[in-house]
Amino acid sequence: MIATVAVAATRLWARSRTLWDWDETLFCLGVRNYDVVLHHPHPPGFPLYIALAKFVRLFVHSDFHALQAIVTLAAMAMFPLLFWLARELRFPVATAMLGAGLFCFLPNVWFFGGTAFSDIAGLALLVAACATLLQGCRSRHAYFAGAVLLGLAAAVRPQALMIGCAPALVASWCRITEKRGRDVLTASAIGMAILAVSYGGAALASQSVDGYLEMNGKLRDYVRHVDSFLSSERPPVISLLPDFFVHPAPGGHMIVVMSILALSSIVISLIRPKPGVWLLAAMFLPFNVFGLFMLDFHSISRYSTGFAPMYAILAVDGIAAAALLAWRAMPPPAVVASQLIVVAAIVVRLVWWTVPALREVRSTPSPPVQTMRWIHENVPHGDKLYVHGSLQAFSDYLLTDYDPTIIESGAELPARPVDRHEWFVTEGATSAIGGRNFNRRRDRLFDIARRRYFEVSVSPLSDLFRFGPGWFENESDGAVEWRWMSGRSQTLLPPLSGNGRLTLAFDIPSELVSRHPSIEIRVNGQIIDRFVCSTPSTTRTWTVPSRANAWNELVISMDRVLNPAKEGISSDSRDLGLELTSHGWGQAEAR
Repeated sequence: MIATVAVAATRLWARSRTLWDWDETLFCLGVRNYDVVLHHPHPPGFPLYIALAKFVRLFVHSDFHALQAIVTLAAMAMFPLLFWLARELRFPVATAMLGAGLFCFLPNVWFFGGTAFSDIAGLALLVAACATLLQGCRSRHAYFAGAVLLGLAAAVRPQALMIGCAPALVASWCRITEKRGRDVLTASAIGMAILAVSYGGAALASQSVDGYLEMNGKLRDYVRHVDSFLSSERPPVISLLPDFFVHPAPGGHMIVVMSILALSSIVISLIRPKPGVWLLAAMFLPFNVFGLFMLDFHSISRYSTGFAPMYAILAVDGIAAAALLAWRAMPPPAVVASQLIVVAAIVVRLVWWTVPALREVRSTPSPPVQTMRWIHENVPHGDKLYVHGSLQAFSDYLLTDYDPTIIESGAELPARPVDRHEWFVTEGATSAIGGRNFNRRRDRLFDIARRRYFEVSVSPLSDLFRFGPGWFENESDGAVEWRWMSGRSQTLLPPLSGNGRLTLAFDIPSELVSRHPSIEIRVNGQIIDRFVCSTPSTTRTWTVPSRANAWNELVISMDRVLNPAKEGISSDSRDLGLELTSHGWGQAEAR
């Protein structure tokens, strides 16, 4: 009981201050107005999760906190639930308790237990279902209760069926050997009825059943062609083996140690048969392998929470198994002491590793939320907002009193003059002089959370430069962004009425300073400046005629570049001219 309360308290401390990720926002949209056709939330709809949140929403002040409350309660319950499951698998008390504790303090489990993602909530129901089903080997009532819980877990996340299959088969076989085959049919009917009501209800609650089925089909095709091993953009399966099996969770070398210990438990169980080890692997290993082939490798940290119980329990069992294999006469208290010492060392290290990241998310609003709040406080409702598609969900949820236009690139903007009452909102930092950047420190958090939305920016639409040939991809460090060009670059600037005011701030490689490169600036074919650059940093402003009905062409040329690889400076093989650090383009003030 003391351990349960202590672990539960750490779950409360780790609650995120605001929503952050795209999926969290879709869940919030689903709580507000459920419609899977509109991805409120995304397919297949997570019906039970959203239904519970709608109920909790009656008592809390926001959709996010309603979802978060469910996840936090589930996270608080994970320790006793996983202990229960381990005991049903016939692991000793010490192994069950230490394994559950190790799982709870994995960085990704701790972090996602304070968010609005459905993973931990679904896992808590699933673990309870598996434990109850195993208890159903001895109890008919527990068998039926396990069928109900497994159906409910699948109504939160369908992946639960894959993990719950093994204990369901074991429990069903026990029913059959006791000549209670009718119980198996009844339990199956219970599970199917729960799924039919849940996902049938999701379809009926959406715009149309056909639309619901179509969205699920599109999701299936997306996973197959974008996330899975069939995608040409995905790294080879072999190269992902370490990510999914050696260090599936963040936490540095301690995760590798845990994986090695878990593997040792499986290997030793082949020497000294241990059915609990085999059944635990039969439960979670298929999902682990499924992730290797089918799931988004960018989200391993989140998906691995679904099979991390296997690693945690087997790691603790591996300590005891290795100790007994090495010292056959080791007394049980010594075995437990060795488990306690090793697990305590791992957990202390993981806590030290994780706390700074959790402190960041619990004390600061996420960059998307900061951005939307800044817009509400600084952008009049009559101003025009252009929002990049990467932020559409946040715009739909947090900017309901505006009328934003969603675009994927500057090419979608109309060729007409822009003014100071038009804004562009996008993921990533901006180097625009009139822009605002909102960021979150990366550090260890970059390894735990999905690597998205660490930087979000708002800038005047006039500063929406379209970088063309000659420019390399933008680079950034937190809220600081820069972009290198080669010897010649082309950029398109938005249309303006009258004259435009162009400002460029840039650096050149220090090795080029002594070579005095010549730089030429052209706008719409006309040379507006030509100068020799003899300092590392330069900032210049020009007033130039602007096109009002077409994009303006900016061409920058340099007569000297630096190739760091060829000159033995670094491994960078690019020809580097200037590094653009900030830029501005807007209406020139009338004189």
